[in-house]
Order: sequence, then structure tokens, then C-alpha cells
Amino acid sequence: MSIISELREAQRLAQARRQPNLPLTAFPVGDLLAEIQLAHFADEPRTINVWFIARGSLASVAYDDQAAHVYMHQVLNHPGTPAEVFRLVFCHELLHLRIEPAEIDGQRVQHPPAFWQAERQLCPQRTAAWCWIWHNLGDCLRQRPKLQRINVLPSWRTVWSRARIDLATCLELADARLADVEQHGW
Repeated sequence: MSIISELREAQRLAQARRQPNLPLTAFPVGDLLAEIQLAHFADEPRTINVWFIARGSLASVAYDDQAAHVYMHQVLNHPGTPAEVFRLVFCHELLHLRIEPAEIDGQRVQHPPAFWQAERQLCPQRTAAWCWIWHNLGDCLRQRPKLQRINVLPSWRTVWSRARIDLATCLELADARLADVEQHGW
């Protein structure tokens, strides 16, 4: 990313922090973040804030010496989004404060193996949360492997307005799909 692109992105994120931040979730987002911080990131000296934004990636974190800002896309800001999804996203983004990017085979990697290992330890519901994300939001998500992120497409508002299946049903559907693959090879 060029310096100009980085500056523009920083300006957009700063603007997002000036927008009203109205969680629409079925649980208090701030309380969940505080619980995760206390349980797993108590040694983190920075103030941690969460913001909902209507563009860009599914989630990201920006930080300096004083504060860390977790940016979550508005597509997640929905009464049907389970707390386990937020738990995964918060743990993932806060791990970036603890685990630095690494150079692997000449490439700068934002998520080195130690990062994924730590995420698996902190988030036992990781697979279920990802299953839920892809099942419910997959139509408006685009993986960007070179950028090491998942972008939310402009069509997210259509996806946001759809009914969402719960975590347990999502796992049942995934298990049924895996059983089909094992039995039929497809």
C-alpha cells in the first residue's frame, strides 16, 4: 500500500470515529470487549475502543501508544450476529497488538503461525464462528489473500437485511455437508 493510500485510509478511519456508534446487537458489545480484555489481554496498557464502519474489511485494528481502535464492519452490527462471532473478531484483532507480523519466505505475513496458534487457543468456537460468517455473510465477502484480509462488498446492505441462521443450525448444516462429502465425494 502506498503512503498516499495509507494516509487516505487513516483519514477514513478517523472519520469513522466521529460517526455515531450505535450497536444493534442482542448483547452489549462493550461488555463483551471488556470481558475479553480482562480474561486474555489484561496486560494490554492501551485503551481499547470499538467502532462500526460501513466500508473496507470485515474487521481491522489500528493502534498507537495510547489507544487501540478495533474497526468492525456494519454488516456484523446486527441483532442476529452471535456473541461468538464478536468474540472471535475481538480476540483476532487484539492478538495483532501482541503478535508482530513476521517475514516468511521473503513475504511480510500479518498472521504468522504463532498468531493462528494463539487464536485457536483463545477461541474454541473459532470454527463455528467462521462457519456462521461464511454462511450468513459470504455473499458480500471477498477474500483478499495478497492483502491478508476479507473485504466487505458494497452489496452488504442487502445481506444485512436478510434473516440469519443461528450458530447451532449453521454447524448442523456444515456437519451435513461434510457427511455428504465423506459419503459421496462431493
